Amino acid sequence: MKIDVKFYKPSNNILNKYIEGFYFISKQKIENPFNYQTFPNNYNIVSIYLNAAVKLEKDKITVSSADQKFTSTLVKKYITPVEVIVNAVVDEITIYFKPAGLNYFIEEPSSLFENDFSYFSPFNDYEDEMINILFTKERSHQLELLEKYWMSKLIKKDLTRVEDWLKDINSQMSIEEIAEKNQISRQYLNKMFQKYVGKSPSEFRKVNKFRNAINQKSSNPNLIGLSLDANFYDQSHFIRNFKELAKINPGLFFNNVDISKENIWMFKE
Repeated sequence: MKIDVKFYKPSNNILNKYIEGFYFISKQKIENPFNYQTFPNNYNIVSIYLNAAVKLEKDKITVSSADQKFTSTLVKKYITPVEVIVNAVVDEITIYFKPAGLNYFIEEPSSLFENDFSYFSPFNDYEDEMINILFTKERSHQLELLEKYWMSKLIKKDLTRVEDWLKDINSQMSIEEIAEKNQISRQYLNKMFQKYVGKSPSEFRKVNKFRNAINQKSSNPNLIGLSLDANFYDQSHFIRNFKELAKINPGLFFNNVDISKENIWMFKE
């Protein structure tokens, strides 16, 4: 069994600055458990489940049925594939927050990125409101309620320096040059990235190159050209980086995933 989901971009222009999008999964009966791999990205991912028990382990998430149970998780950092084991397809909403985006909704984010995965309940009304949205039948109404809720939690913050660092990381400058440009030490840059983004600048850049290569594959099927377009030094650097993050070589990866989808999942038969 494969899950095909539609990804929705926020219609609210303000939310668009902080949230990449949402997807929904509706409860289904399945005869046999199945699993798939999801690959590294630089988003912070909040998932909300109804009537589910979710077990978080290193590089593994297991979803099972559990009556009258609400669970929400936050995946903050993964730089190798995560295996998702599905024992039951339950009602689910998943939200992709852009890098540093979650900071604009959390009053004190100091402990937000302490662990790679965690259970997530940031507000007193969070569970009740998310359950209400999950029980809402019409998708357009769900989206409307979801955006309204997160807009109500938006905090006015000035994170201009963090946003500037993120732009610099996407440039051709070295980490040392970025620190020098911003008149800070590399150690301080690393510390602030961990605090606001959840990974180091070098980890963020490595994942970003990996994702850029996936995005450009459809327009550049040649691996040599693809490696250069995605700003790798050469093809061997590209393959080495790809295997480090995907745990398989690029050829096998592109033969087994649908890169036209927003969610890059590789299902195991």
